[in-house]
Order: sequence, then structure tokens, then C-alpha cells
Amino acid sequence: MLKGVIDQWKLYVGAIYQQTYDGKDADFIRYSAGLSYHFNSLAEAIGFAETKLSVQWSGDETLDYEDVNKIGYSSRKARLFRNTVLVKPYSNKTTNGVITPWVYAM
Repeated sequence: MLKGVIDQWKLYVGAIYQQTYDGKDADFIRYSAGLSYHFNSLAEAIGFAETKLSVQWSGDETLDYEDVNKIGYSSRKARLFRNTVLVKPYSNKTTNGVITPWVYAM
């Protein structure tokens, strides 16, 4: 029973680091961490092939700022989804052997 519960959880993390030379842009790190849970019993009870919920956090931290004398503007405004939470319910419904995915992200 415990192994089945553990198998229903997934944890994921990722990070990327940008280092620029000559101070032409900021040095920064972007990171993301999240988890998802598969509701196997619920999916069976309501006739779905799969039902899961994912929650993910995305962050952006500046480690060293750009030299304002060398650039016209910072890339900070172009780095979308800084410090964002994404919640995504996901379901697959099987109808006559055809799986229909349903995803809602906010």
C-alpha cells in the first residue's frame, strides 16, 4: 500500500544559470520546483483513465547586476514568469477507446 502511494507522487526540480561577460547583462539563476500527485482511485471511480494535479514554483534571482554604462536596458523585464506559481489539474477520459486529455493551467 505504501509503495503505491509513493509511486503516485513525483517531485521535480531544475535550474539554469546565466553568466555574462563584461557586465553586458545581469548574472542570474532561474529555478523551478514542483510536485504532482496521481489520483488513481479517484480516476477509476469517475471513469477517467488518469487524473493528476501538479503544482510548480518558478523563481528568478539576480546574482550580479549589469553595468549600466555598457547596456541600454536590462533583460530583467524580458524574463517572464519570475516568482510564479502554476497549478495544473490534468485528466484523461476514455470514451470508446479514445483518450481525451483535459488540461487547465492558471
